[in-house]
This record gives sequence, structure tokens and C-alpha cells, in this order.
Amino acid sequence: MKLKRNAFEEATKGQLGEKKMEIEKRKVRMANLLDVMSRAAVFALNSKSWLQLVSIILYVWNSFSYDLTNPLELTETEAWKPLTLLAECSLYLLEYL
Repeated sequence: MKLKRNAFEEATKGQLGEKKMEIEKRKVRMANLLDVMSRAAVFALNSKSWLQLVSIILYVWNSFSYDLTNPLELTETEAWKPLTLLAECSLYLLEYL
């Protein structure tokens, strides 16, 4: 039984490492997207383009839903900063409405 388990671990060792790299790339891509979208949200807020701000917030929400990203996964990156800006812009939008 122990030999089978060790053989399985050796056979899947490379595959598990590849999966971990895919997750890291996904986090980096999401962090980059959040950075761009937060700058767009701040621009929309400053120009009082409320419809554009709604579209940005919905796009980010759909990106989270499609990618199945948990915001706590992004704490390993600097993505919490743009996420905070997006949350602040959405609160300003609610205040306006």
C-alpha cells in the first residue's frame, strides 16, 4: 500500500507543480485587471460618469464570478489596494444614488 502511494506521488509530482503555477498566473492576471479597472473607476468617479462606473463595477464582479476568484486569495499580491479603491468608488456611487 505504501509503495503504491509513493509511486502515485512520484507520478503526479510534476502535474501538481504545474497546477500551482497556473493558480499563481491567475492571481497575477486578476491583480493586473483590478489595477486597470480601479484606475478606470477613479476616472469615472471624478468625471461623474455614473453609468460608466456601474459598468466597471459589474465587469469586475463578473470577472470574479467567471474566474471563481476569492478576494482573500489576492492578499498574497498587491491586489487589495485596487480592490479597496473599487469598493470606495462603489460606495460613492451608492451615496449618489
